[in-house]
Amino acid sequence: MMAGNALLFSETRAQQLFLQANPGIGMSYKSGDVEALVKLLVFCIQEKQQLAEMKRKSWNSAASAYNWEQEKKKLQAIVNAQTQKNN
Repeated sequence: MMAGNALLFSETRAQQLFLQANPGIGMSYKSGDVEALVKLLVFCIQEKQQLAEMKRKSWNSAASAYNWEQEKKKLQAIVNAQTQKNN
């Protein structure tokens, strides 16, 4: 996402939830449905403006939430909690 790429997801529960929480960052297809995947790829090739919008939204989501600066805070909180618990 930090590379600014639109995302194509197979439709697992976790990926569907991620797309719902981050609308417009990409699209999904039924897992194993090769024809549906091909249609999404063709869409991305043909609809350059919509692809650019998905890429922008993907990068924005990564810049604001899904990056090391944000994730390290969560990790530090876990480590700190465990350290305090063990003291």
